[in-house]
Amino acid sequence: METTRTLLHTKRLAIGYNKKQALHQLLMLQLNAGEMVGLIGPNGCGKSTLIRSLAGLQPILDGTIYINNIPISKLSQTQRAKSIAVVLTDSINTQSLTVRQLVEMGRFPHTNWAGKLQSKDHELVNKAIEQVHLSHKANRFYNELSDGEKQRVMIAKALAQDTPIIFLDEPTAHLDLPNTIDIMMLLQQLATNTKKAILLSTHELELALQISDKLWLLTDQGIKKGIPEDIILNGHIEKAFKPSQFYFDDNIGNFRVKYATKNTPIQLIGDNCKALYWTKRALERLGYSIQKEADCSITMLSTDPIKWKFTNPLYDDTYYTLENLLDGVAEYLKKHA
Repeated sequence: METTRTLLHTKRLAIGYNKKQALHQLLMLQLNAGEMVGLIGPNGCGKSTLIRSLAGLQPILDGTIYINNIPISKLSQTQRAKSIAVVLTDSINTQSLTVRQLVEMGRFPHTNWAGKLQSKDHELVNKAIEQVHLSHKANRFYNELSDGEKQRVMIAKALAQDTPIIFLDEPTAHLDLPNTIDIMMLLQQLATNTKKAILLSTHELELALQISDKLWLLTDQGIKKGIPEDIILNGHIEKAFKPSQFYFDDNIGNFRVKYATKNTPIQLIGDNCKALYWTKRALERLGYSIQKEADCSITMLSTDPIKWKFTNPLYDDTYYTLENLLDGVAEYLKKHA
């Protein structure tokens, strides 16, 4: 069995600004080779502060951060740059650099005093640009790109830096869903295949639950750590996010809107799990409660074609689209309210 290698760990770490501690807990954290850790939590909980502190970009209040068992305070700037790559949300204002030139800057810790790139450096730069799907824009000026493309350039720069540890603060903030999934999967595969330790903060909670190897959940009580499934089963997600308008459904790992419930309960009957699930979702969105042994019932008669039957003591009819079923239910209940 392969031994897990710890690339970064902390002892009694306290973080914050102006001597004010951000988390009411001394942090004992660990990042292992080959793992992607999702850093999640409500707005303002300290995710960016933690990343900047671990990267050595802002002073810590107390404790020690170790890189390969060496205190980070004893590493030179070049040694840190060879150990940790960081992608922050800060915007870069540059008028004259192309995508390739900006990504090449990620190689600076590995070049000689003149900063000249060797063939290996060019290979890593090309590979990084290709990994974020920007090869066709490698010679375009950075300022000509969309916000999402700019974000991918900064990720490519971190990949070209070729460090064992990568920190990313909201790396998919400006990306659409397909590109968000693409980048998250890329980072997870990068951790697995190259044995890098990757820590990323994200508001894409449902994706983080599916893709992360471990989660660090920041709360007002401190930090909860573990695999996503343990974090869910222990109720930590539900406790951390307590808004009145939605809730975390720990049966499916999704956030659900809390709809206002009407008085009319409806029973759902059938064996087709997918059709029943979306019928239930549609009814709840319109405010109907789903209950067993209710006077009104919807039965799934067939799936090819899909066919519903709406029944109550005074009414019985069939429908072939969910939209028509909902209209029929609403019309009947309106007449017999």
